[in-house]
Amino acid sequence: MLLYYENSSKNEEPKQTNRRLFIVEDLHPRLMEILGVLLDIPPEFFLAHCEEFPNLSVSNPSGTALGSSSYWKVPVPRRYDLPRSCCQPPPDGQYYAKLGNFNRGETPLGKGIQWVGLTSIVSYWGKPYGKDSWTFNTTKDPFSSTIFVRNIVRSIWGEFVYRQTTDVHDVQINDEQNQYKKRGSKSSRDYHDAPSYEKYHGLMVKRQKIREKKRDLQNIMWNFQCKIRPEGRKDGSESATPEEKENEVMAQREHQAWAFLEERLEAAETTLGNHLEMFAQRSALVQAEAANRMARSSGQLTKIATVIVPCSFVASIFSMGGKFEAGESLFFVY
Repeated sequence: MLLYYENSSKNEEPKQTNRRLFIVEDLHPRLMEILGVLLDIPPEFFLAHCEEFPNLSVSNPSGTALGSSSYWKVPVPRRYDLPRSCCQPPPDGQYYAKLGNFNRGETPLGKGIQWVGLTSIVSYWGKPYGKDSWTFNTTKDPFSSTIFVRNIVRSIWGEFVYRQTTDVHDVQINDEQNQYKKRGSKSSRDYHDAPSYEKYHGLMVKRQKIREKKRDLQNIMWNFQCKIRPEGRKDGSESATPEEKENEVMAQREHQAWAFLEERLEAAETTLGNHLEMFAQRSALVQAEAANRMARSSGQLTKIATVIVPCSFVASIFSMGGKFEAGESLFFVY
């Protein structure tokens, strides 16, 4: 890549468009430093990429904040299948996960774990290269390049959202099938079994993860400046250049695509919330039935005790040393 950059033309002709897009992954820090010097990228960009939480605020020399086509940093959910080529699985415990040269936190591993879910980071730095004219530099925006990279990020998020919504749908279908089987069971005890605590806790964890991912998705929409639906030019569309019109169309499509993913995560969270509420109602119903059965059993025991105690008292009076001399056949208690 460095040889290609060294051999490529650095001087842009007046009527020639020179566009470059570098997708960098798992490079040595020394090479990243050289690339930053050649492309005039500040070292803070690479330092912020090393950690999940830091973010940069980029502004021009006059102090005005630049748009999303200059810098953004977003999380991307990734799923990694564990290799099974080794003879024995790793011992149970917490392991540090590293993506390239970066540490991405701890993850549990064990015999029953076949894959791990980690959060990868995608950072973008765009800079226009052209004539030394402030008008040209402020109007010429590498918008098409950031749209290309953002579409890649959105496709990864689209696959993740599809997996989550499918998983929620499977949970709902499996619960309905289990309830249908219990309705067909002859034993009423099987039908009125209380929902398991482990299953309820698993649904709570799943719902919390969906909430966290929805928050990450909303942060991405703010970083991409597509949280609010973009509007057309109010100063007359006839004054817009063809490139500006094309950029407006791409911005509107991007907003619609991200809004659709947000709606699907919102629907999945709502479905899990309704399912958890149904679990709570089902558990309360089972507890009420159990209390009712216990009350009926206590009432029957009270009736038996009411009959037994008087008979025992009378039998003790008329018995002589444990021998029923009078009315032996009437006192069945002894």
